[in-house]
Amino acid sequence: MRTNPGLRADIGDYSEWRRSNMLLNNPQHPGVLVLNEAARQAAPPRLSIVIPTRNEELNVGPLLEQLESAFDPANTEVLVVDDSDDETPEALAESAARCTLAVRLLHRPPGTRKGGLSSAVIAGALRARGKWVLVMDADLQHPPETAARLTQVAMRHDVDIVIGTRYAGSASSSGLAGPGRGLISAWSTRFAKFLFPRRLATVTDPMSGMFAFRRDSVSLDQLKPVGFKILLEILVRTPRARVAEVAYCFAPRYAGRSKASFRQGLTYLHHLGRLRRARLASQLRQAPPTRAERVRQAMRFFAFGFVGLTGVFVNTAALWFFYKKLGWNHLVGASLATQVSTTWNFLLVDSLIYRKRANGTRGGRAIRFFVMNNLLLLARLPVLQVLVVAGMGVLAANAVTLVLLFLVRFVVSDRAIFGSAESDKARDPVRILVDLTGTGSPGGPEGQAPSSRKRSRYLTYRYDIAGVVTIGSQIRLPELEFFRAQ
Repeated sequence: MRTNPGLRADIGDYSEWRRSNMLLNNPQHPGVLVLNEAARQAAPPRLSIVIPTRNEELNVGPLLEQLESAFDPANTEVLVVDDSDDETPEALAESAARCTLAVRLLHRPPGTRKGGLSSAVIAGALRARGKWVLVMDADLQHPPETAARLTQVAMRHDVDIVIGTRYAGSASSSGLAGPGRGLISAWSTRFAKFLFPRRLATVTDPMSGMFAFRRDSVSLDQLKPVGFKILLEILVRTPRARVAEVAYCFAPRYAGRSKASFRQGLTYLHHLGRLRRARLASQLRQAPPTRAERVRQAMRFFAFGFVGLTGVFVNTAALWFFYKKLGWNHLVGASLATQVSTTWNFLLVDSLIYRKRANGTRGGRAIRFFVMNNLLLLARLPVLQVLVVAGMGVLAANAVTLVLLFLVRFVVSDRAIFGSAESDKARDPVRILVDLTGTGSPGGPEGQAPSSRKRSRYLTYRYDIAGVVTIGSQIRLPELEFFRAQ
Protein backbone atom coordinates (compact mmCIF):
# COMPACT_ATOMS: atom_id res chain seq x y z
CA MET A 1 0.00 0.00 0.00
CA ARG A 2 1.33 3.46 -0.91
CA THR A 3 1.91 6.06 1.76
CA ASN A 4 1.44 9.76 1.17
CA PRO A 5 3.91 12.08 2.90
CA GLY A 6 1.47 14.96 2.46
CA LEU A 7 -1.17 13.29 4.58
CA ARG A 8 -1.25 12.90 8.34
CA ALA A 9 1.90 11.06 9.37
CA ASP A 10 0.06 8.66 11.64
CA ILE A 11 -2.35 7.51 8.89
CA GLY A 12 -0.67 5.58 6.10
CA ASP A 13 -3.60 3.43 5.06
CA TYR A 14 -5.74 5.17 2.45
CA SER A 15 -9.09 3.71 3.52
CA GLU A 16 -8.45 4.75 7.13
CA TRP A 17 -7.40 8.22 6.00
CA ARG A 18 -10.51 8.40 3.84
CA ARG A 19 -12.80 7.87 6.83
CA SER A 20 -10.94 10.49 8.80
CA ASN A 21 -10.93 13.02 5.99
CA MET A 22 -14.69 12.73 5.47
CA LEU A 23 -15.15 15.07 8.43
CA LEU A 24 -13.37 17.89 6.58
CA ASN A 25 -15.71 18.03 3.60
CA ASN A 26 -18.59 20.27 2.64
CA PRO A 27 -21.80 18.64 3.90
CA GLN A 28 -23.48 19.71 0.63
CA HIS A 29 -21.14 17.33 -1.22
CA PRO A 30 -21.07 14.17 0.88
CA GLY A 31 -18.46 11.63 -0.15
CA VAL A 32 -16.15 14.16 -1.84
CA LEU A 33 -12.68 14.02 -0.33
CA VAL A 34 -10.29 16.96 -0.07
CA LEU A 35 -6.92 15.61 -1.21
CA ASN A 36 -4.60 18.57 -0.56
CA GLU A 37 -4.26 21.80 1.33
CA ALA A 38 -5.03 23.86 -1.80
CA ALA A 39 -8.48 22.29 -2.03
CA ARG A 40 -9.15 22.86 1.66
CA GLN A 41 -8.33 26.55 1.56
CA ALA A 42 -9.45 27.51 -1.93
CA ALA A 43 -12.37 29.82 -2.60
CA PRO A 44 -14.94 28.66 -5.19
CA PRO A 45 -13.06 28.55 -8.53
CA ARG A 46 -14.19 29.74 -11.92
CA LEU A 47 -13.39 26.40 -13.56
CA SER A 48 -13.93 22.83 -12.37
CA ILE A 49 -12.09 20.09 -14.26
CA VAL A 50 -14.14 16.90 -13.96
CA ILE A 51 -12.16 13.76 -14.77
CA PRO A 52 -13.90 10.36 -14.73
CA THR A 53 -11.45 7.53 -14.07
CA ARG A 54 -11.50 3.77 -14.05
CA ASN A 55 -8.25 1.92 -13.30
CA GLU A 56 -5.95 4.79 -14.32
CA GLU A 57 -3.34 4.30 -11.59
CA LEU A 58 -0.41 4.94 -13.96
CA ASN A 59 -1.94 8.03 -15.56
CA VAL A 60 -3.26 10.24 -12.75
CA GLY A 61 0.18 11.36 -11.55
CA PRO A 62 1.48 12.60 -14.93
CA LEU A 63 -1.96 14.09 -15.62
CA LEU A 64 -1.89 16.24 -12.47
CA GLU A 65 1.63 17.42 -13.28
CA GLN A 66 0.60 18.60 -16.74
CA LEU A 67 -2.65 20.15 -15.51
CA GLU A 68 -0.67 22.08 -12.90
CA SER A 69 1.51 23.68 -15.57
CA ALA A 70 -1.43 24.44 -17.90
CA PHE A 71 -4.04 25.94 -15.54
CA ASP A 72 -4.11 28.81 -13.05
CA PRO A 73 -4.35 27.36 -9.50
CA ALA A 74 -6.22 30.46 -8.30
CA ASN A 75 -9.22 29.81 -10.57
CA THR A 76 -9.19 26.04 -11.08
CA GLU A 77 -10.12 22.91 -9.18
CA VAL A 78 -9.76 19.27 -10.21
CA LEU A 79 -12.53 16.86 -9.27
CA VAL A 80 -11.82 13.21 -10.02
CA VAL A 81 -14.78 10.85 -10.06
CA ASP A 82 -13.28 7.41 -9.67
CA ASP A 83 -14.83 4.03 -10.46
CA SER A 84 -11.57 2.12 -10.07
CA ASP A 85 -10.89 -1.25 -8.56
CA ASP A 86 -7.12 -0.74 -8.56
CA GLU A 87 -4.98 1.75 -6.60
CA THR A 88 -5.98 4.83 -8.60
CA PRO A 89 -7.28 6.68 -5.48
CA GLU A 90 -4.01 6.07 -3.63
CA ALA A 91 -1.92 7.21 -6.60
CA LEU A 92 -4.10 10.30 -6.98
CA ALA A 93 -3.82 11.19 -3.29
CA GLU A 94 -0.04 10.85 -3.43
CA SER A 95 0.28 13.11 -6.47
CA ALA A 96 -2.28 15.62 -5.17
CA ALA A 97 -0.18 16.29 -2.07
CA ARG A 98 2.49 17.84 -4.32
CA CYS A 99 0.05 19.67 -6.62
CA THR A 100 -0.76 23.39 -6.36
CA LEU A 101 -4.18 22.87 -7.97
CA ALA A 102 -7.09 22.14 -5.65
CA VAL A 103 -7.79 18.40 -6.01
CA ARG A 104 -10.88 16.60 -4.74
CA LEU A 105 -11.97 12.99 -5.17
CA LEU A 106 -15.32 11.23 -5.36
CA HIS A 107 -14.74 7.47 -5.27
CA ARG A 108 -17.81 5.46 -6.26
CA PRO A 109 -17.75 1.92 -4.85
CA PRO A 110 -19.17 -1.02 -6.80
CA GLY A 111 -22.95 -0.91 -6.89
CA THR A 112 -23.08 2.88 -7.30
CA ARG A 113 -21.60 3.05 -10.81
CA LYS A 114 -24.74 2.62 -12.88
CA GLY A 115 -24.42 4.51 -16.17
CA GLY A 116 -20.64 4.14 -16.47
CA LEU A 117 -18.33 7.07 -17.10
CA SER A 118 -21.22 9.24 -18.29
CA SER A 119 -22.91 9.07 -14.92
CA ALA A 120 -19.53 9.75 -13.32
CA VAL A 121 -19.33 13.02 -15.26
CA ILE A 122 -22.80 14.03 -14.07
CA ALA A 123 -21.92 13.14 -10.49
CA GLY A 124 -18.83 15.33 -10.75
CA ALA A 125 -20.64 18.22 -12.43
CA LEU A 126 -23.28 18.23 -9.69
CA ARG A 127 -20.52 18.62 -7.11
CA ALA A 128 -18.42 21.07 -9.12
CA ARG A 129 -17.95 24.51 -7.59
CA GLY A 130 -16.95 26.35 -10.77
CA LYS A 131 -19.22 28.25 -13.15
CA TRP A 132 -17.59 26.35 -16.01
CA VAL A 133 -17.07 22.58 -16.10
CA LEU A 134 -14.32 21.05 -18.24
CA VAL A 135 -14.65 17.31 -18.92
CA MET A 136 -11.60 15.35 -20.06
CA ASP A 137 -10.13 11.86 -19.81
CA ALA A 138 -7.32 10.82 -17.49
CA ASP A 139 -5.23 8.97 -20.07
CA LEU A 140 -3.63 12.16 -21.56
CA GLN A 141 -5.21 11.61 -24.97
CA HIS A 142 -6.72 15.03 -24.29
CA PRO A 143 -3.57 17.19 -23.96
CA PRO A 144 -3.88 19.51 -20.91
CA GLU A 145 -2.40 22.43 -22.89
CA THR A 146 -5.15 22.05 -25.47
CA ALA A 147 -7.76 21.72 -22.71
CA ALA A 148 -6.52 25.01 -21.25
CA ARG A 149 -6.87 26.74 -24.62
CA LEU A 150 -10.35 25.26 -24.98
CA THR A 151 -11.46 26.77 -21.67
CA GLN A 152 -10.01 30.14 -22.70
CA VAL A 153 -12.17 30.02 -25.84
CA ALA A 154 -15.19 29.06 -23.72
CA MET A 155 -14.77 31.98 -21.35
CA ARG A 156 -14.03 34.57 -24.05
CA HIS A 157 -16.93 33.81 -26.39
CA ASP A 158 -20.65 34.11 -25.84
CA VAL A 159 -21.23 30.36 -25.93
CA ASP A 160 -22.53 27.64 -23.62
CA ILE A 161 -20.64 24.56 -24.81
CA VAL A 162 -17.18 24.35 -26.37
CA ILE A 163 -16.20 21.00 -27.89
CA GLY A 164 -12.74 19.69 -28.61
CA THR A 165 -13.13 18.28 -32.13
CA ARG A 166 -10.97 15.70 -33.89
CA TYR A 167 -12.73 16.13 -37.25
CA ALA A 168 -12.53 19.79 -38.30
CA GLY A 169 -9.85 22.25 -39.34
CA SER A 170 -6.44 20.62 -39.06
CA ALA A 171 -7.54 18.34 -36.22
CA SER A 172 -6.49 14.71 -36.05
CA SER A 173 -7.75 11.50 -34.46
CA SER A 174 -4.43 9.70 -34.99
CA GLY A 175 -4.20 8.88 -31.28
CA LEU A 176 -6.88 6.19 -31.67
CA ALA A 177 -5.42 2.70 -31.36
CA GLY A 178 -5.18 1.54 -34.96
CA PRO A 179 -7.12 2.21 -38.16
CA GLY A 180 -10.00 0.00 -37.03
CA ARG A 181 -10.71 2.16 -33.99
CA GLY A 182 -10.46 5.27 -36.15
CA LEU A 183 -12.95 3.87 -38.66
CA ILE A 184 -15.40 2.84 -35.91
CA SER A 185 -15.15 6.28 -34.30
CA ALA A 186 -15.74 8.11 -37.59
CA TRP A 187 -18.74 6.01 -38.57
CA SER A 188 -20.22 6.21 -35.07
CA THR A 189 -20.06 9.99 -35.41
CA ARG A 190 -21.73 9.91 -38.84
CA PHE A 191 -24.48 7.63 -37.54
CA ALA A 192 -25.23 9.96 -34.62
CA LYS A 193 -25.39 12.97 -36.96
CA PHE A 194 -27.70 11.03 -39.28
CA LEU A 195 -30.12 10.25 -36.44
CA PHE A 196 -30.06 13.86 -35.18
CA PRO A 197 -29.57 15.96 -38.33
CA ARG A 198 -30.86 19.19 -36.76
CA ARG A 199 -29.58 18.94 -33.22
CA LEU A 200 -26.07 18.01 -34.41
CA ALA A 201 -26.02 20.02 -37.65
CA THR A 202 -23.22 22.35 -36.57
CA VAL A 203 -21.21 19.85 -34.52
CA THR A 204 -18.43 17.83 -36.14
CA ASP A 205 -17.51 15.69 -33.12
CA PRO A 206 -20.56 14.93 -30.92
CA MET A 207 -18.68 11.90 -29.53
CA SER A 208 -15.83 13.98 -28.11
CA GLY A 209 -14.69 13.26 -24.58
CA MET A 210 -13.15 16.70 -24.09
CA PHE A 211 -15.55 19.61 -23.78
CA ALA A 212 -16.47 22.50 -21.50
CA PHE A 213 -19.91 23.80 -20.64
CA ARG A 214 -21.38 26.64 -18.67
CA ARG A 215 -22.82 24.91 -15.62
CA ASP A 216 -26.08 26.90 -15.51
CA SER A 217 -26.78 26.25 -19.22
CA VAL A 218 -27.23 22.48 -18.83
CA SER A 219 -30.04 20.89 -16.81
CA LEU A 220 -28.04 18.09 -15.23
CA ASP A 221 -31.09 16.53 -13.58
CA GLN A 222 -32.69 15.94 -17.00
CA LEU A 223 -29.78 13.89 -18.31
CA LYS A 224 -30.01 10.11 -18.32
CA PRO A 225 -26.46 9.07 -19.16
CA VAL A 226 -25.23 5.61 -20.01
CA GLY A 227 -21.89 4.44 -21.36
CA PHE A 228 -19.14 6.82 -22.49
CA LYS A 229 -20.84 9.43 -24.66
CA ILE A 230 -22.18 12.04 -22.25
CA LEU A 231 -21.61 14.93 -24.69
CA LEU A 232 -24.09 13.43 -27.15
CA GLU A 233 -26.69 13.32 -24.36
CA ILE A 234 -26.04 16.96 -23.45
CA LEU A 235 -26.28 18.20 -27.05
CA VAL A 236 -29.50 16.33 -27.81
CA ARG A 237 -31.24 17.32 -24.58
CA THR A 238 -30.03 20.96 -24.58
CA PRO A 239 -31.22 22.37 -27.92
CA ARG A 240 -30.84 26.02 -26.92
CA ALA A 241 -27.15 25.76 -26.11
CA ARG A 242 -24.76 27.91 -28.14
CA VAL A 243 -21.97 25.66 -29.37
CA ALA A 244 -18.41 26.33 -30.53
CA GLU A 245 -15.57 23.94 -31.36
CA VAL A 246 -11.82 23.87 -30.90
CA ALA A 247 -9.80 21.67 -33.25
CA TYR A 248 -7.05 19.60 -31.65
CA CYS A 249 -4.90 16.52 -32.22
CA PHE A 250 -6.06 13.47 -30.27
CA ALA A 251 -2.93 12.09 -28.59
CA PRO A 252 -1.94 8.44 -27.98
CA ARG A 253 -2.82 6.95 -24.63
CA TYR A 254 -0.10 7.54 -22.00
CA ALA A 255 -0.40 4.19 -20.19
CA GLY A 256 -2.84 1.37 -19.61
CA ARG A 257 -5.49 -0.02 -21.90
CA SER A 258 -8.54 1.57 -23.48
CA LYS A 259 -11.92 0.79 -21.91
CA ALA A 260 -13.61 0.59 -25.32
CA SER A 261 -15.10 -2.83 -26.06
CA PHE A 262 -17.77 -4.60 -28.05
CA ARG A 263 -20.07 -4.31 -25.04
CA GLN A 264 -19.52 -0.55 -24.96
CA GLY A 265 -20.43 -0.45 -28.65
CA LEU A 266 -23.74 -2.15 -27.92
CA THR A 267 -24.32 0.27 -25.04
CA TYR A 268 -23.71 3.16 -27.42
CA LEU A 269 -26.27 1.83 -29.92
CA HIS A 270 -28.78 1.35 -27.10
CA HIS A 271 -28.12 4.91 -25.95
CA LEU A 272 -28.67 6.25 -29.47
CA GLY A 273 -31.93 4.34 -29.80
CA ARG A 274 -33.19 5.63 -26.47
CA LEU A 275 -32.30 9.23 -27.34
CA ARG A 276 -33.93 8.91 -30.75
CA ARG A 277 -37.15 7.51 -29.26
CA ALA A 278 -37.28 10.29 -26.69
CA ARG A 279 -36.63 12.91 -29.37
CA LEU A 280 -39.32 11.46 -31.67
CA ALA A 281 -41.86 11.41 -28.84
CA SER A 282 -41.04 15.04 -28.07
CA GLN A 283 -41.44 16.04 -31.71
CA LEU A 284 -44.79 14.29 -32.05
CA ARG A 285 -46.13 15.95 -28.91
CA GLN A 286 -45.08 19.44 -29.96
CA ALA A 287 -48.14 21.13 -31.45
CA PRO A 288 -47.90 24.44 -33.37
CA PRO A 289 -47.48 27.21 -30.76
CA THR A 290 -49.23 30.05 -32.61
CA ARG A 291 -52.43 30.51 -34.60
CA ALA A 292 -50.44 31.42 -37.73
CA GLU A 293 -48.44 28.23 -37.47
CA ARG A 294 -51.62 26.20 -36.98
CA VAL A 295 -53.04 27.71 -40.16
CA ARG A 296 -49.85 26.86 -42.05
CA GLN A 297 -50.00 23.33 -40.68
CA ALA A 298 -53.60 22.97 -41.88
CA MET A 299 -52.53 24.07 -45.37
CA ARG A 300 -49.73 21.51 -45.32
CA PHE A 301 -52.23 18.88 -44.16
CA PHE A 302 -54.46 19.39 -47.21
CA ALA A 303 -51.48 19.56 -49.58
CA PHE A 304 -50.06 16.39 -48.03
CA GLY A 305 -53.45 14.74 -48.42
CA PHE A 306 -53.61 15.64 -52.11
CA VAL A 307 -50.14 14.20 -52.71
CA GLY A 308 -51.14 11.15 -50.68
CA LEU A 309 -54.22 10.68 -52.86
CA THR A 310 -52.08 10.62 -55.99
CA GLY A 311 -49.83 8.15 -54.14
CA VAL A 312 -52.81 5.85 -53.54
CA PHE A 313 -53.41 5.70 -57.30
CA VAL A 314 -49.72 5.04 -57.95
CA ASN A 315 -49.66 2.33 -55.28
CA THR A 316 -52.83 0.72 -56.62
CA ALA A 317 -51.49 0.71 -60.18
CA ALA A 318 -48.23 -0.87 -59.05
CA LEU A 319 -50.07 -3.50 -57.00
CA TRP A 320 -52.34 -4.28 -59.97
CA PHE A 321 -49.23 -4.86 -62.10
CA PHE A 322 -47.49 -7.12 -59.59
CA TYR A 323 -50.64 -8.99 -58.52
CA LYS A 324 -52.73 -9.19 -61.71
CA LYS A 325 -50.16 -9.08 -64.49
CA LEU A 326 -47.26 -10.96 -62.88
CA GLY A 327 -49.43 -13.17 -60.64
CA TRP A 328 -47.37 -12.56 -57.49
CA ASN A 329 -48.68 -12.98 -53.97
CA HIS A 330 -50.74 -9.96 -52.91
CA LEU A 331 -48.60 -9.31 -49.81
CA VAL A 332 -45.41 -9.30 -51.88
CA GLY A 333 -47.11 -7.06 -54.41
CA ALA A 334 -48.25 -4.66 -51.69
CA SER A 335 -44.71 -4.47 -50.30
CA LEU A 336 -43.19 -3.64 -53.69
CA ALA A 337 -45.99 -1.20 -54.51
CA THR A 338 -45.21 0.64 -51.27
CA GLN A 339 -41.64 1.29 -52.47
CA VAL A 340 -42.95 2.72 -55.74
CA SER A 341 -45.54 5.00 -54.11
CA THR A 342 -43.09 6.06 -51.38
CA THR A 343 -40.66 7.26 -54.05
CA TRP A 344 -43.46 9.16 -55.79
CA ASN A 345 -44.75 10.72 -52.57
CA PHE A 346 -41.30 11.75 -51.35
CA LEU A 347 -40.39 13.55 -54.56
CA LEU A 348 -43.62 15.56 -54.52
CA VAL A 349 -43.69 16.25 -50.76
CA ASP A 350 -40.03 17.26 -50.57
CA SER A 351 -40.11 19.39 -53.72
CA LEU A 352 -43.50 21.09 -53.31
CA ILE A 353 -44.76 21.09 -49.72
CA TYR A 354 -41.54 21.38 -47.69
CA ARG A 355 -39.38 23.05 -50.29
CA LYS A 356 -38.59 26.07 -48.06
CA ARG A 357 -38.70 24.58 -44.57
CA ALA A 358 -37.17 21.13 -44.87
CA ASN A 359 -34.13 20.44 -42.70
CA GLY A 360 -31.14 18.20 -43.14
CA THR A 361 -30.00 16.70 -46.42
CA ARG A 362 -32.33 15.44 -49.11
CA GLY A 363 -30.81 11.98 -48.83
CA GLY A 364 -31.34 11.92 -45.06
CA ARG A 365 -34.97 12.96 -45.43
CA ALA A 366 -35.50 10.29 -48.07
CA ILE A 367 -34.08 7.56 -45.85
CA ARG A 368 -36.25 8.59 -42.91
CA PHE A 369 -39.35 8.81 -45.16
CA PHE A 370 -38.73 5.31 -46.51
CA VAL A 371 -38.11 3.94 -43.00
CA MET A 372 -41.39 5.43 -41.79
CA ASN A 373 -43.43 3.99 -44.67
CA ASN A 374 -41.87 0.55 -44.36
CA LEU A 375 -42.50 0.43 -40.63
CA LEU A 376 -46.12 1.35 -41.33
CA LEU A 377 -46.14 -1.34 -44.01
CA LEU A 378 -45.38 -3.94 -41.33
CA ALA A 379 -48.47 -2.76 -39.45
CA ARG A 380 -50.55 -2.60 -42.65
CA LEU A 381 -49.91 -6.07 -44.06
CA PRO A 382 -51.76 -8.03 -41.31
CA VAL A 383 -54.79 -5.73 -41.70
CA LEU A 384 -54.65 -6.20 -45.47
CA GLN A 385 -54.63 -9.97 -45.04
CA VAL A 386 -57.59 -9.87 -42.65
CA LEU A 387 -59.62 -7.77 -45.10
CA VAL A 388 -58.78 -10.09 -48.02
CA VAL A 389 -59.73 -13.18 -45.97
CA ALA A 390 -63.00 -11.42 -45.04
CA GLY A 391 -63.85 -11.20 -48.75
CA MET A 392 -62.72 -7.71 -49.77
CA GLY A 393 -60.87 -7.37 -53.05
CA VAL A 394 -57.08 -7.03 -52.86
CA LEU A 395 -56.94 -3.60 -54.54
CA ALA A 396 -59.77 -2.18 -52.42
CA ALA A 397 -58.34 -3.62 -49.19
CA ASN A 398 -54.93 -2.16 -50.00
CA ALA A 399 -56.45 1.30 -50.60
CA VAL A 400 -58.34 1.12 -47.29
CA THR A 401 -55.16 0.34 -45.32
CA LEU A 402 -53.34 3.24 -47.00
CA VAL A 403 -56.07 5.72 -46.09
CA LEU A 404 -56.28 4.49 -42.48
CA LEU A 405 -52.64 5.42 -41.82
CA PHE A 406 -52.71 8.80 -43.55
CA LEU A 407 -52.86 10.86 -40.35
CA VAL A 408 -49.91 8.99 -38.84
CA ARG A 409 -47.82 9.59 -41.95
CA PHE A 410 -48.62 13.29 -41.95
CA VAL A 411 -47.84 13.90 -38.27
CA VAL A 412 -44.54 12.01 -38.40
CA SER A 413 -43.54 13.69 -41.65
CA ASP A 414 -44.52 17.19 -40.59
CA ARG A 415 -42.95 17.16 -37.14
CA ALA A 416 -40.08 14.68 -37.36
CA ILE A 417 -38.91 14.23 -40.96
CA PHE A 418 -39.40 17.50 -42.85
CA GLY A 419 -40.50 20.12 -40.36
CA SER A 420 -38.47 21.99 -37.78
CA ALA A 421 -39.59 22.14 -34.16
CA GLU A 422 -39.42 25.45 -32.31
CA SER A 423 -36.76 24.11 -29.96
CA ASP A 424 -34.52 23.41 -32.95
CA LYS A 425 -34.97 26.93 -34.24
CA ALA A 426 -33.91 28.26 -30.85
CA ARG A 427 -30.35 26.99 -31.24
CA ASP A 428 -27.95 29.78 -32.12
CA PRO A 429 -27.09 29.28 -35.81
CA VAL A 430 -23.58 30.73 -35.34
CA ARG A 431 -20.86 28.13 -35.24
CA ILE A 432 -17.31 29.04 -34.32
CA LEU A 433 -14.33 26.81 -34.93
CA VAL A 434 -11.05 27.79 -33.29
CA ASP A 435 -8.18 25.89 -34.87
CA LEU A 436 -5.29 25.48 -32.43
CA THR A 437 -3.51 22.71 -34.31
CA GLY A 438 -1.76 24.66 -37.02
CA THR A 439 1.94 25.12 -37.51
CA GLY A 440 3.76 25.61 -34.25
CA SER A 441 0.60 25.70 -32.15
CA PRO A 442 -0.07 23.48 -29.16
CA GLY A 443 -1.23 20.01 -30.01
CA GLY A 444 -0.16 20.09 -33.66
CA PRO A 445 2.81 18.51 -35.34
CA GLU A 446 5.60 20.97 -35.93
CA GLY A 447 5.62 22.28 -39.48
CA GLN A 448 2.32 20.74 -40.47
CA ALA A 449 -0.02 23.10 -42.30
CA PRO A 450 -3.75 22.98 -41.64
CA SER A 451 -5.62 20.66 -43.95
CA SER A 452 -8.32 22.40 -45.95
CA ARG A 453 -9.97 19.04 -46.69
CA LYS A 454 -11.35 18.87 -43.17
CA ARG A 455 -12.77 22.37 -43.06
CA SER A 456 -16.44 22.30 -42.22
CA ARG A 457 -18.84 23.30 -44.96
CA TYR A 458 -20.73 25.38 -42.38
CA LEU A 459 -17.90 27.90 -41.94
CA THR A 460 -18.39 30.51 -44.65
CA TYR A 461 -16.24 33.16 -42.94
CA ARG A 462 -12.70 32.36 -41.79
CA TYR A 463 -10.26 34.58 -39.90
CA ASP A 464 -6.53 33.90 -39.60
CA ILE A 465 -5.00 35.67 -36.59
CA ALA A 466 -1.25 35.99 -37.10
CA GLY A 467 -1.02 32.39 -38.28
CA VAL A 468 -1.56 31.16 -34.71
CA VAL A 469 -5.33 30.80 -34.41
CA THR A 470 -7.91 30.28 -37.13
CA ILE A 471 -11.54 31.12 -36.38
CA GLY A 472 -14.42 30.06 -38.61
CA SER A 473 -18.01 31.26 -38.38
CA GLN A 474 -21.29 30.96 -40.26
CA ILE A 475 -21.75 34.72 -40.16
CA ARG A 476 -19.44 37.69 -40.60
CA LEU A 477 -17.70 38.81 -37.42
CA PRO A 478 -17.13 42.59 -37.77
CA GLU A 479 -14.62 42.75 -34.92
CA LEU A 480 -12.34 40.30 -36.76
CA GLU A 481 -12.67 41.69 -40.31
CA PHE A 482 -9.05 42.83 -40.26
CA PHE A 483 -8.02 39.17 -40.02
CA ARG A 484 -10.44 37.91 -42.70
CA ALA A 485 -8.83 35.18 -44.81
CA GLN A 486 -9.21 35.81 -48.53
